[in-house]
Amino acid sequence: MNKKRQLLVLPLIFCLSSVFAEKVLLADFFVLDEQGKSIDVNEKNVDAYYSVFKSAFYEENIFYERTKKYGKTASFSDAMKICRASEGQLLVYGYVQKKDSCWFSEFKLLDLQKETIVADFYAAETHENLENLLKLQANKIEKKVRQLMGFETAETEKTFFPFSIYVPLNVFYWTPVDKAWCRVLTGMAGIESGICFFPENWGVVLKNRECRFGEKVSFEYKAGLGNPQFYKAFWNSFMAKNLFICDWFFEKDKSVYAGAGPFFEFDVVDVEKKYEKSSVHVQSSFGVVFETGVHFFVNEKMLFNTGVELNIPFESKSFLTAKPKAGLVWKGGGK
Repeated sequence: MNKKRQLLVLPLIFCLSSVFAEKVLLADFFVLDEQGKSIDVNEKNVDAYYSVFKSAFYEENIFYERTKKYGKTASFSDAMKICRASEGQLLVYGYVQKKDSCWFSEFKLLDLQKETIVADFYAAETHENLENLLKLQANKIEKKVRQLMGFETAETEKTFFPFSIYVPLNVFYWTPVDKAWCRVLTGMAGIESGICFFPENWGVVLKNRECRFGEKVSFEYKAGLGNPQFYKAFWNSFMAKNLFICDWFFEKDKSVYAGAGPFFEFDVVDVEKKYEKSSVHVQSSFGVVFETGVHFFVNEKMLFNTGVELNIPFESKSFLTAKPKAGLVWKGGGK
């Protein structure tokens, strides 16, 4: 075939492939600031997103079309209108928002025939990596489209959970939950520290969010005072705890955690009754501890956490204890 015929045939092949290819529409996405207002970013970042789809056309019989003339959209109703107007089977739309410590993005894949969202795509990256974030989202979307079109078998994507260590330092207020104990004993303050391990790949993906599992070993000291109307007392308590922890990231820089496990408590009480000399009483108890709270990432190595803990003893001589707590956490290792 001579060069003139090649020049005529190649455009024809390209046009025919576009006609018979599956058409996927790409709506322009919003880039928002922390207050939700639209902002402009370097066009290089936006081009990186669309370049993934341009190269994908030559790999599979899928035709991606950018619906730039319809403007930006992040609503389902507007996405349906664009899809009907452009006669596309699928449409991708969404937004990218700048948070305090990262970029967060959410894209959706709309199926016109089913009139429903068939896939959601979430991702987050640091402020310096907006281009990487958009490329990551584009690759995930492109892979999902190929699966829906039957060009690729769906695979379960394995999320990597790196090994990490948390070292908390908390202060707390405590109080007996039992009404009778509240009359004779007033909880004061306490301090707690320890170490929490999150082993490598101990986790699952729950609702497109990472959920990690780990083990926490901690020690605490707390003090209390007896009610003078009954008798003077100074309560010293030492506790060791071993908890199984679940930490669920509902955002890139925030997580909700919950844990449970056994505890051992050792109490030393200095009691001074009326008309009697002061005496020291020692007791110990075992029980179960439940804890829940929220982690807020201050930076890559430091977190702020707040939560509440409930201690349930097995011995009848002891009492239930509630502990609202707050403190800082140093992080080592991976995420």
